[in-house]
Order: sequence, then structure tokens, then C-alpha cells
Amino acid sequence: MLYWSVHPRKISRLGCHSRSRSTTKTTANSGFASADFGGKMELDLTKSDRELALAIIATSPEGDDTYDKGEIRDLLYNPDKADRARYAAIFGMAAELSASIERRATFRLEQVNGLRRQPGLWDIKAVTRLLEQTQDMILGLPDGTRRDRLNELECYHAGLVYREAGDYEKAIEAQVKSASFAHDMARRAISHFCATVEYCHHGLVTGDSTIMADALCHLMMSSERLEGFHDNPDLTVRQWLEANGPAHRLYAHDLTGRSYAGHLADLHQMCNLSVEHRDTYSSWTAALQALEFWRLSDYAKATLYATKCLEHGTFLIVPYLIAQLVLARVAVRMNQPEIGVGIYLALIYTPSHGGDFVRALAKREAEPLQIL
Repeated sequence: MLYWSVHPRKISRLGCHSRSRSTTKTTANSGFASADFGGKMELDLTKSDRELALAIIATSPEGDDTYDKGEIRDLLYNPDKADRARYAAIFGMAAELSASIERRATFRLEQVNGLRRQPGLWDIKAVTRLLEQTQDMILGLPDGTRRDRLNELECYHAGLVYREAGDYEKAIEAQVKSASFAHDMARRAISHFCATVEYCHHGLVTGDSTIMADALCHLMMSSERLEGFHDNPDLTVRQWLEANGPAHRLYAHDLTGRSYAGHLADLHQMCNLSVEHRDTYSSWTAALQALEFWRLSDYAKATLYATKCLEHGTFLIVPYLIAQLVLARVAVRMNQPEIGVGIYLALIYTPSHGGDFVRALAKREAEPLQIL
């Protein structure tokens, strides 16, 4: 049974019964730029994995979160340099080499952070086992803020692993738990927002318009709470405000033909991202433009932007699948059912984790074509 219905009190915590905004701020975590390793920061990606693992250990004191620091960030986010498997391997090695339980747990979570982002098919069971091992490490730590922070991060990453597995009910539960551990109000707002995104994914899979309408209500209320932190300087918070938030709101509505106040503002934001986010989200921007032109019945531009999105490949699977969906819709609308059928089949059977909600929608749209 969906976590939402089992725990109704959680709904109010997600902001659907309150429009009040929190203004609590957080400070950015200390970064590698302020750390010293051998006289200067040494996270050059040309170094061996072991050298990088040792550099991470040397520059990460206990209590420090290690993500989004130095050039190693490129292995996660830079489409030209991305190597999620290597990122995971480096942090896995750092965990093995560290003598501190707290450091090992922190590095294990970053290992999961890399593993869960891999394109194609990957071993979800192995990743969940790593999360279970990390839970055991966290239980061995004394009660306090750091233990809560690691529990928060473990639940957050678990939620995103469950998303890739298509288990949106478990993803919701994990994100609600993540929020319950968060001491930082902005981070709590992010986890609340993630929970409502997973509720939207659940709604898209079921095809139930009542569930979807309720999910979108939760999404917009949690968005309002998140936007209360618009002055927060933390890099992760900025990423959610400037890119992740608008992208999730847009596709959650556009995939089912809905709009909302702020729709065009969000699209404008995605088309005018800052330099630090532009390359990472280029496929998202193209996919969202394709959806918008589909909504406006401008099929030529919808095709143009969908094709542009596909050129980025499967670095990010969800925009890739959305672009395929738009092309299939356009083909059917333009009386080219054979082309549409081929695209629908490619979309539905693309061998990759992630995007189950897009595949579910594609299956429903393909049913009248009698191809399944």
C-alpha cells in the first residue's frame, strides 16, 4: 500500500495543508578548495583511483560531506568527463582505506551516489546491499547531529535507488524518512520535494487522474516550501532551486497535458541556466522544449528539440525517454503510425534502469496501436 495513505500525517509535513514558508538558511559545507593536500589541492583526474582515494581521505575531516568538491564532481555531472563507475570505485576504495567508521559510512554513501547514476542496467540488489551495510555502520555511531545527517543521506540515496528500480512507493517512504532526519531546513525541503516527485511518478504509472491531480498538488506545495530558500548559497540547494525543481515540475505536468502558474517561468529558467548547470542539463532543456512545442501543436519544433535531446545519448535516461515519447506522438499525429510504432517499441524496451513512469505512459499510448 502506498506510504502516503498509510501515513496521512506525513502529508501535512509535505506542505499540502500549509502555504507558510520557512526562511531558515544553511551555510555551504566546507569544500576541497579550503583543504590542503601536499601543499595544494590534489584531485587531478589524471591521477590513479588510489591516489584520488587517499587525497579524499586526507582532505575530508570527520563530519564533512564529500560530494560536489573539486574536479571529481565532473565524474558525476560533466557530460564530457562523466564516469560514474570510476567515481563509485574511488569512493569505495576510500571507504576501504579509511580507519574511521564515520568516514567509511560517508564514503560508502558517495559510492552509492556514483553507482545509482550509471546509465544502462546495473546491479540494483548490490547497491541496496551497500546501503544496508552503511546503515549498520551508522548504527555504530553515537547519537547526535552527524549520525542524523548520515541517516538523512542514506535515506535520500535509497529513495533515488528505488526510483531507478521503479519502486516509487519505497522511494516516497525513503524520502519522507530522509526529511525526518534532516536538521537543515533547506535539506529537509529537498527531501520533501523528492517525496512528492515520486508521488507524481506513482501517479503517472497508475494512470489514475485523481491520484495524479493529488500528486501535483503535493508537488506544487513542496515547491513553494523549497523556493523559500532562494537566497541559500549551498551548491546542492542552488541546483534544486535553479534546475531540478523546474525540470520536475515541468515534466510532471506536461506529460499529462497539464499546465500551472509559473509554467512559462520554469521553462524560461531551464532555457537560461547558469554556466555551471547548462551543460549538465542540456538534454533536459531540449526534452522540456520538445514537450512544450508538442503541447502547442508545433510538431516541427517538437521534433527538432526531441532530436536534439537524443543527440546527448543516455547520459540522463529520463529526458532521453521523454524525447522518444514526443517523437512517437508526433509520428502518430502526422499519420505515420509505422514510424510511431517503432519509436514506442524502442522506448518501452530500452535496456536501462530509470524512467519507468515514461515507459508506463508510453505503453498506455501504444495500446490503441495494437503493438504490445
